[in-house]
Amino acid sequence: MKKGLVVLAVSLAALAAAPAAHADDRECTGLEVGMQYDNVIVRGGFFCVLENAQVRGSVTVFPNGDLTIDQSTIQGNVHTALGTTLPFDLMNSTRVLNSTVGGSIQTGEDVGIEIAGNLVGGNITVVGTRVGPSNVVDNTVGGNLQYFNNNGVSNISGNNVGGNLQCSENTPPPIGGGNTASSKEGQCAAL
Repeated sequence: MKKGLVVLAVSLAALAAAPAAHADDRECTGLEVGMQYDNVIVRGGFFCVLENAQVRGSVTVFPNGDLTIDQSTIQGNVHTALGTTLPFDLMNSTRVLNSTVGGSIQTGEDVGIEIAGNLVGGNITVVGTRVGPSNVVDNTVGGNLQYFNNNGVSNISGNNVGGNLQCSENTPPPIGGGNTASSKEGQCAAL
């Protein structure tokens, strides 16, 4: 666990030394490959795919937006807004894969999520996923990993968490294993 946290600290120090942000916010409505932005916004009804992207600020997804981040660096946070407006919208899912996030990842009321293979400086918080599957696997997290009030099959495996691994009120309870954390609580106590 200490090796992963040392790597996390070195990576986050490199993010802090990055150049200052410029007014280059982007409303993402499709595939963005190798681009650099200050902040990225995904409005409801649109999908956004960030591949090999550099975001100096944060990524914000509004209700009914769909986000995939792959092999990218986000210096701030990744946040999906709570409160979907379409009851069975197949959009509104979040995937963050093989990326570095300097801040936290927070998802809410998604159709499904996949957060896998990332280096996250802050917390990962998943709340209110409506249907599965949901996977939170093989991440190194500087803060807490919190998984609350989700529905559908979920797998929480192989995460190296610097803080607490906390799970409660998930139906069914998450499956998985091989996680390390300062403490494991609730439905994740045995994972």
